Amino acid sequence: MQQRCNVRYDTLLALKQFRDFQRTQLSKKDQKEQEKVDQQKNRGILGPCLLRSCSMFDVGHSFMSDSLHNVYIGAFKRMMSLWFSPDYRTEPWSIHNHLEELSRLFKQVRLPSTTTRLPRVLTAYSNYKANEFRVLLLFGHVIFAEILPKMYYDHLLQLVCLLHLAENRRIHKDDVKVIEKLGTNFVISFSRLYTPRHCVQVVHSVFHIGATVRYFGPLTNYTTFNFENQLGLLTRTCKSTRRHAEEIIANLYLLQSALHHLHDPILNFAFKKQLLSIINENEDINNNDYRTSRKNDKVNAFATVLFPKKQLNFFHQLQIRRMKLNTYSSAVGKCADDSTIVFRIDEKLFMGRIQSIFTLVENSTTFLLVDYPNVTNYFTCSVDKTDDFKYSSIQSCLKNELSVRLIQPSEIIEKCVYFEHPNRKCYFMRFPNLVHSS
Repeated sequence: MQQRCNVRYDTLLALKQFRDFQRTQLSKKDQKEQEKVDQQKNRGILGPCLLRSCSMFDVGHSFMSDSLHNVYIGAFKRMMSLWFSPDYRTEPWSIHNHLEELSRLFKQVRLPSTTTRLPRVLTAYSNYKANEFRVLLLFGHVIFAEILPKMYYDHLLQLVCLLHLAENRRIHKDDVKVIEKLGTNFVISFSRLYTPRHCVQVVHSVFHIGATVRYFGPLTNYTTFNFENQLGLLTRTCKSTRRHAEEIIANLYLLQSALHHLHDPILNFAFKKQLLSIINENEDINNNDYRTSRKNDKVNAFATVLFPKKQLNFFHQLQIRRMKLNTYSSAVGKCADDSTIVFRIDEKLFMGRIQSIFTLVENSTTFLLVDYPNVTNYFTCSVDKTDDFKYSSIQSCLKNELSVRLIQPSEIIEKCVYFEHPNRKCYFMRFPNLVHSS
């Protein structure tokens, strides 16, 4: 595998132009046949790149990997089509006959209501948007554990781990080395597992994610998810029947001006709140108060043991600033589930599910009872033949290994994802960042 650079690009472009010239000497019939042969030799070169004339531009390093197009609707979508397409049902990687079963399992992945796009049923995967593929890869990978053949599932986990690390809100320099190793081994293994025919450009682009993260930071800094969101916002503001370009440019200038004055202390509070909601800015503009709602008539026995002779009021819902939380019993049968949380005890992070929300009548103090893993198994991925990597933001345990913990609202950090497999194994998964979800 050879890194593309300016010298290599110039050589490949010159060879392509030479082959194009040679084809002009052939008959029209022979030109079409020779064009198919030359297409493989061109190694992805379609023509001259205008940016090549820039003195500081490098063809290899100056193009960044995009998680939306290169991975979610690129490499991962390619893998999905290989697994489920009837054209490959005789191949060792095919799980075409398990699509309905996997679709039922995917419904059990409990995502918070603040997820950017709650995915549709898995049987509609061919029409998925990039955000749906993102949820499936980062959190839905657990449904393939006992269905996808082991060597293919281990290969999938390499991509899962790579994306979690590359999208993380904090990336340690040692993590960059892991990302680079995972990208290299993923691409090399892809050709071996799925044959070189299917190792197309988007699959090869995974190899470059490590270098992109090393030079430019987390993928969320430059992913086209952000541009797509802003384009959607600008498109929705366009109301005229003609001269759309002028209106969009005017709206863009208006948005830029609004952002410039966003932190001005004299800005009207109501207008600031409305503006923040439009641009999806997760800024805390209220005080630290929280409130309970949806009273629960069912008494939690464990809470009465912890607070004997105290009068307690039980609730289904808790609002902490802009974060809405529910008990897991109240989320049964609903599409979204706001009961799974990340919380902190003595500077250590835990993940769990809210069993009960209650207040002491005498002083209105609010408490939560949370089921959390007593014995934790971290997500483990094979980086290469000798090294394994453990990732603490994905944890698993057996159902009977859950313990109960009393916490206060001030100890809650954010919402996360939960999945319970039919084999009674439970998974807790934290979002790598809060830019796109939760």
